[in-house]
Amino acid sequence: MPPPENNPPDFDFGGRSYVLVSHRHSISYSSPQVRLGIDVNRESAGLASIGVVGEDLRSEQDLADEYVLEYPSIPIDSHTQSVPMAIGGDASGSSFSGTTPLIRVLNQDLSSTDLEANYGTSDSSKPSQSYSSSQDKWQAPKSENQNLFVRAASYLPAVFLGTLLNVLDALSYGMIMFPIGEAIFAQMAPAGLSMFYISTVVSQLVYSCGGSAFKAGIGSEMIEVTPFFHSMALNISANMAGQSQEAVLATVIVTYCLSSIVTGIIFFLLGKLKLGSLVGFFPRHILVGCIGGVGYFLVITGLEVSSRLEGGILYNWATLSFLFGDYITLLQWVIPLALTVVLIALHQRIHHSLLVPTFFIGVFIAFHILVAVNPHWNLEKARDYGWVFPAVENKEPWYAHYKLFRFNLVDWLSIAREFPSMLALTFFGILHVPINVPALAVSVGMDQCDVDRELVAHGYSNALSGMIGSIQNYLVYTNSVLFIRAGADDRLAGILLAIATAGVMVSGPVVIGYIPVCVVGSLIFLLGYELLKEAVYDTWGKLRKIEYSTIIIIVVVMGAWDFVYGVLAGILLACLSFVVEAARRPVVRGIYTGVVARSTVLRHPKQQEFLKDVGNQICVIKLQGTVFFGSIGNVEKPIREIFEKTRFDKNPIKYLLIDMNGVVSIDFSAAEGFRRILNLTNEFGTQLVISSVSEEDDIVIALRDAGLWDVPCDHDIQLFNTLDYALEWCENSFLKTYNKLQKNVPQITNMSTRNSISKFGSSPSRSTPTPGFDVAFGTPRTTQVYQAASKTVRDEQKMNKKYFSDSDKSFKAEPLPLILITFSGLSDKDDQFWAKLAPLFVRERIPAGVTFYDTSIHTPSFFILESGLVKYSSVFETDNREILSSILPRTAFGDLLELSEYRRVTFTTVNDTTLWRLREAKLKTLVNSAEGQLIYNEMLIVQTKLIKERFDSLTANLVITA
Repeated sequence: MPPPENNPPDFDFGGRSYVLVSHRHSISYSSPQVRLGIDVNRESAGLASIGVVGEDLRSEQDLADEYVLEYPSIPIDSHTQSVPMAIGGDASGSSFSGTTPLIRVLNQDLSSTDLEANYGTSDSSKPSQSYSSSQDKWQAPKSENQNLFVRAASYLPAVFLGTLLNVLDALSYGMIMFPIGEAIFAQMAPAGLSMFYISTVVSQLVYSCGGSAFKAGIGSEMIEVTPFFHSMALNISANMAGQSQEAVLATVIVTYCLSSIVTGIIFFLLGKLKLGSLVGFFPRHILVGCIGGVGYFLVITGLEVSSRLEGGILYNWATLSFLFGDYITLLQWVIPLALTVVLIALHQRIHHSLLVPTFFIGVFIAFHILVAVNPHWNLEKARDYGWVFPAVENKEPWYAHYKLFRFNLVDWLSIAREFPSMLALTFFGILHVPINVPALAVSVGMDQCDVDRELVAHGYSNALSGMIGSIQNYLVYTNSVLFIRAGADDRLAGILLAIATAGVMVSGPVVIGYIPVCVVGSLIFLLGYELLKEAVYDTWGKLRKIEYSTIIIIVVVMGAWDFVYGVLAGILLACLSFVVEAARRPVVRGIYTGVVARSTVLRHPKQQEFLKDVGNQICVIKLQGTVFFGSIGNVEKPIREIFEKTRFDKNPIKYLLIDMNGVVSIDFSAAEGFRRILNLTNEFGTQLVISSVSEEDDIVIALRDAGLWDVPCDHDIQLFNTLDYALEWCENSFLKTYNKLQKNVPQITNMSTRNSISKFGSSPSRSTPTPGFDVAFGTPRTTQVYQAASKTVRDEQKMNKKYFSDSDKSFKAEPLPLILITFSGLSDKDDQFWAKLAPLFVRERIPAGVTFYDTSIHTPSFFILESGLVKYSSVFETDNREILSSILPRTAFGDLLELSEYRRVTFTTVNDTTLWRLREAKLKTLVNSAEGQLIYNEMLIVQTKLIKERFDSLTANLVITA
């Protein structure tokens, strides 16, 4: 169907055009219509005789009435339909599955009822079996009579280890939740410790009571967000300068809790909307850079906590003088650093999960022994000199921090200013879930894990934690692995861990006054070292330079400026990295000529030969990936190279076919690039064809919005929904060109005059115009078509000369002329050789929409198509994947041998069709004589050539359309 005429408006804005957002029709009046395959197929059927026989032999033949359906009519369908007969069997109830027997896929969905039917119902006298989701094996459940206390006691070692890990994390992060180096927050260590325990207990109960699929996963405070807490606390303190300390603390602690609620809401929405997979799209190296930034922050925080440095680390001479100017201060941060180095050295030799807790318990005990045995030293002096944390005044209980929630003193404007930090904190926290959850599933042997379910559980735990006055939490990978490997394999163990952690919390922060600073400092140094090592050292040589550079930049930005800036820098670098990588990736997947890129239509060998000779004038360019401003240049460059003057004169291009099958999206800048490509094709008189698009495809819309259809050109842009149909249309255009040459050039004699048949002469002069052509004679394209047509016309004239000069009426009796025409190019045998085969063919007229031949259920038959159009379908998989092709008149197809054991092939009429059938039974009578055996052998040669042609065309089509 031709595109609708352009109806330009009567007005013109003039000058520069702008993209206007307004109401518009879904299909622009100036945009071409995407052409479908059925129209192209019918056009191909109408051109089946061009280059094969003369004009007089192309008239409609009388149709015979003989046709008996052996099987009920099967309507045309794009999907393979079941046929009530088994492969190679009978119709006794078996059903054909619609797939090749070489590929069988069992697709069953066994419910619990099915399992009971297969394995038998449960018997109360026998121990029933259950499947553990955390272990890939069947195991017998605990006996119902087993004492609950005995089970709980069996988990005590694991609970002790889990509690110890929580205590160590609390001392590492809970103590520094607030920037205690600042005077205004110096007394907030107990509050941070209590909030840490509350968040840990809440998350543990949510996960262990059914929220998480991991029965014994450990929930803990989200320790990586500590830098964001410090940033928010310091910003609020600066914004509220001059206000009371109570107001600042109230605002800060409310900000912490609100950030946890915001995190919980976002977690919950991501899980409920099934968007967990989207989180995994964020580049991993950006997260690694953020982790390295946290590690750098912890090292700096370890220096601040150990040396009791107020105001934070500043990169100046004053800070350096403070750290090295006094030997006590020097020892206070060097000793924890030395302890960390010793622990790292021990870890190189001893790989045991209890090494870290045992080491720090030993340091704790050794410190108090040294204080006790030294007569000139006691805890009070140690606290005064900064070797032990200050004792909690008035021995306040664990819930004392709730006194800070004075909402009447809260500065809500300062909280609103920190909302971007809350979002950055949430963003950083979300990235851990799609990493921790799958990693933990692999470590504990869980075959399947639902990230969306874990996100919902994280949403509940974070929102609940914020509502009761605490902070963010998440499922901790390392602690969970240690806990489970220590014997915790049930939700009861997780609940016991929550109870034990709550017991430590209720004991109150009084224990802080007995904790050596070197223990906490060493813990912070250790964790900072591990995170920095993971981000900076472990990735060295494993990442590309641009990715590793991104990690270093994020670490530096977070350390030198701010964590929010670090996250923003990571996001910007991720976008930049994507642009660079996408631009570097080849967007042109392949460039083919029409010699290789052929349609799957089964044409006459003479047409195939002609199309192969002119195939160089078809250029197929396959695109892939995202075509945008960074990659459109990689599309234009090879196209411009093809159209270079010297190369174009040698290999002229008539049709430039751009296939969009692998294109994900296209932006406005890239669509503008297609306008430049169209201008280039107009300059050289080349037709632009775009395939693998649909009417309302985003690609078509983008090209339409860029004004591609408004560019004036000699040849309208053609759009097709598949590459195969586009190639078929280009081939049909060449056949039309051949037909015009045959009719209009004097050197090719009109077949209606039979007195003399001259041979195809030399090319006419350049000045002689050719009716119906858009180019003058003598151009590279026209010359190549003339050379290809001359060879085809000679063979066509030989056939017509034989047909019209032979006086033998038996030669002209059908189907002998049709056999000779069809086998032309496949066999060199004459009419006398095929005369004995012709009577064995039976003429059949088949209505449209009938599957008349199915290799899986019908006996072998060989066909010659006289008129009409046949659809060829080869099925590959159980999900109805198939290759579709068209068979044109004056072509042969079918089988001489039984091939039902191989791939299933069906042949269906598209319209009323006339064909000649050679059945297997009649073919067997032919081979009884020696002369018949020769004919049969020649038929095998013909079919072999047909099979080779089918194999070559289908293989090439699979390659170029993949």
